[in-house]
Amino acid sequence: MAEGSIPESTVGVGTCRVLVAPSVGLGMWQPGNLAEAAIGGKASTLRRLCELGFPVPVTLIVPVLNEMSLPDMIRLEADATPWLAAPPLTPIILRTSFPSEDSSTQSFAGIFPSRVASRERVGDLADAMADLEVAAKSAASAAAVPPFPHSVIIQPFVRAEFRCVAFSRTQSNKAIIEVFRQDARTPTALYALHSGLASWPDLEYSCSGNDVLSSAQLLQIASLTKAADAMFPSGADLEFVCADPIIAVQARPITAMPSFPVVAPTGDT
Repeated sequence: MAEGSIPESTVGVGTCRVLVAPSVGLGMWQPGNLAEAAIGGKASTLRRLCELGFPVPVTLIVPVLNEMSLPDMIRLEADATPWLAAPPLTPIILRTSFPSEDSSTQSFAGIFPSRVASRERVGDLADAMADLEVAAKSAASAAAVPPFPHSVIIQPFVRAEFRCVAFSRTQSNKAIIEVFRQDARTPTALYALHSGLASWPDLEYSCSGNDVLSSAQLLQIASLTKAADAMFPSGADLEFVCADPIIAVQARPITAMPSFPVVAPTGDT
């Protein structure tokens, strides 16, 4: 493969696609390996979501086999930008993906780092990548996993007023959808699907807090959550951006069955 050529593998079309670039490390480009061992659980799950037809942001996955040099990062910024299909000043989010992260049996939720590149000037993406790699090595040490291989997931930052987290299974046998304002830690709304996901698309649900999702958004999230449930033996924990359409940005296994307070009925669909 020619030096710096992107992509090696493409899944999906249009604005919903996942690209796997050649591996980077030791100051040179190397052929990419699509196995989960090379790109990590989080990146593998993103590819799987795209294969299943989920709406996902344009995503570039870069396997990192060894410590990256500054020239690696500068070249990656130049090669990656055209594939991201984002306006020039759209911020870019970078996340790590380790082999054991968000895999079929392990989550490691909240342990591994992410960074945002503002893209106000050339070099912002490379700077964010350098900072991410330092944080990734520290996180890997804390999690007692090897720092390499892993991959870096690069996506345009999708702006929306709300984001949500959906759990396909809970202790009460209800699927639960929590809705947050961007950057907030306390949910604005909590939706409980009273018959789980079995009755989709005829949902019976209750909401506590502010009812901020439209019926169409709620149905779309429930449909995607139902489809993702079979990806993991213990059920799926998914994260969405409440844009138009709903965008899936992450999926991981439920490793501890979540418990939520009983939600008093406020109306049914």
